[in-house]
Amino acid sequence: MKKYLLLFFFCACFLFSSCSKTESRQQISTPKQETAIATTSSSSKHDIYAAILNSSLGPITYYNQNDIRWYQHLYGGEDPLSIYGCGPTTLACLVSSFIDPQMAPDKMADWAAENGFWASKNGSYHTIIPEGLSSFGFQVTSITNPSKQTILSSLNSNHILVALMGKGNFTEEGHFILILGTTKNGKLHIADVNNYDNTKKTWNIKTIIKELKMTASAGGPLWEVSLPKPTK
Repeated sequence: MKKYLLLFFFCACFLFSSCSKTESRQQISTPKQETAIATTSSSSKHDIYAAILNSSLGPITYYNQNDIRWYQHLYGGEDPLSIYGCGPTTLACLVSSFIDPQMAPDKMADWAAENGFWASKNGSYHTIIPEGLSSFGFQVTSITNPSKQTILSSLNSNHILVALMGKGNFTEEGHFILILGTTKNGKLHIADVNNYDNTKKTWNIKTIIKELKMTASAGGPLWEVSLPKPTK
């Protein structure tokens, strides 16, 4: 089967987040997003995704939970990563980029389940973001009352954000995304681990704020993330 290489330059509710079947299949200034994606076919969503995204922290490896390499991997031994795996896939993007290059979504899903973050048939407990990232040394701060000012301030001070989204453009239930930086005109660059088309778009900050899942627990719906402190 031919492989295509496309280059893109621009580039329960209180406890868990579920990347479900009903999710929508539909961005400080940072340098251009530079992304590349190699797919195994032009029609299937179960392709091989290989992309690098620019962010306020530096280059980030983009993973997609529908990737043919792991979409059938069972999170917690029960739940397909393609449906329930936005939590571990989001963590994998960060951890593989800055801590452990071998930590792909399937390995992260196993780690998350072993450490109590898997919620059967509901995806991941919201604690997977603050506690999961902290386990790998990232510094995580909760933002429980997000605003345009807090988002822009965070992105302009060498942080990125993990957002738990509610019903809207990204999901019908709950879905984690990464907010990576801003464009010159104030829109947001994001990484949606369930939808690469969403990742290629830039997003109005008002839309993101409106669709945040305000019933989030564990300090959500927004978490500010910075790199681990250097070891002496």
